Amino acid sequence: MTETAESVIQRADTLYFQGRCDDAIRTLADFIACAPNPDAANIRVAELLIDSERHERALEFLKRIPAVEADSRTAYLYGVCHHALGNLDAAARIADRLLAEKGRDALALVLKARTATFHGDSNEVERLLTEAVECDPGCGIAWHDYASLRRRQGDAEACFRLAAKAFACTPASRAVVTAFHESALASQRLAEAETAFREAVSCRRMDRRL
Repeated sequence: MTETAESVIQRADTLYFQGRCDDAIRTLADFIACAPNPDAANIRVAELLIDSERHERALEFLKRIPAVEADSRTAYLYGVCHHALGNLDAAARIADRLLAEKGRDALALVLKARTATFHGDSNEVERLLTEAVECDPGCGIAWHDYASLRRRQGDAEACFRLAAKAFACTPASRAVVTAFHESALASQRLAEAETAFREAVSCRRMDRRL
């Protein structure tokens, strides 16, 4: 019996969060090679590669998706990869188009803020991230980038508070988990961080990172 994309993705996720990243990527890549409609698997493998900061490889999978920029989810991932690889004009163009099409969109605002960060425009970064968390308080990556802004500004306490919000929203993100851990150490808010980690682990017992 042929596996569905959903079951393969679930299997790959289990491997990934057990710390077996290469096995997870291989599982999805093998499915993509023979599936008649592998778009969902292409998206998931790209997300896992981005989480592992392997943006160039993620971009390879995203380019296989027809009209990758037509869908807001894949367009955002595409923009994240371009930004990480230094293609700032491409990332800014994608963010601008998403905002023009969708209006206030947290992920598009985050992408736009990242390009503004590169140009050193801290006021614009603040404005964009404030708008991002206002329009979607559940967007963990928006809280994460807001925490990063406060860290760069030297405000360890504010960084911890914002990183904790990011962690509560997105405990599966490597970047979010790492930033929360680092902010807890920097602010010496160890007891609060431990409680948050224990609560997350109770819901995600297979997640070795946690």
